[in-house]
Amino acid sequence: MRSTSYFIELMIAGAGATIWLAIIVVSFYGYDWIPWEYLKEAGIIIVLSPFVYVLGVIFDRFVDNFFDFYFKENYKNPQFLPKEEYYRARTKVYMASDHLRDLMEYGKMRIRICRAWSFNSFMIAFFGSLYVIASPYTPFDSLGEQLKSGGMILLVFGLLGFLSFRAWRILSLKEAGFLRDQSRILKEMKENK
Repeated sequence: MRSTSYFIELMIAGAGATIWLAIIVVSFYGYDWIPWEYLKEAGIIIVLSPFVYVLGVIFDRFVDNFFDFYFKENYKNPQFLPKEEYYRARTKVYMASDHLRDLMEYGKMRIRICRAWSFNSFMIAFFGSLYVIASPYTPFDSLGEQLKSGGMILLVFGLLGFLSFRAWRILSLKEAGFLRDQSRILKEMKENK
């Protein structure tokens, strides 16, 4: 996979984690201490990019381990190859063609982004609604506004989390089927030579 694609993928994962971590910090300390003028002059994207990238790297590893631990039943589906066969099939596909490798890496990138954002979305939904409803630094004056806004955050990001999780499962199954089929085709081609 091209390093630029991987960089972008990690930035996307890190951006979501940055949002919910910032919500936690602002919930406890407010936002008056943030040097807005400096960030505006320096460019907030330039200042935060290294932080977001490193957080994306750490978060990607964490979510990978989290999903491997809690969603192992996903891999009991008959479409999935046993781990050793999976790595053998992936190596065959990678070595067979640059086009197949790029296609597979694109699919895996989408899987990783969906996986990261399913986790990020649920964290944003939880901490964002909690911030709006319970933080002393909430920007809303009335309890009605707090509940309405907190409910909206919970609904929107909860739905995004559910849809990202569903997309992760579907894309994982498609990737497993693609890999299994390509491995079989490559094996048949080799035998027919």
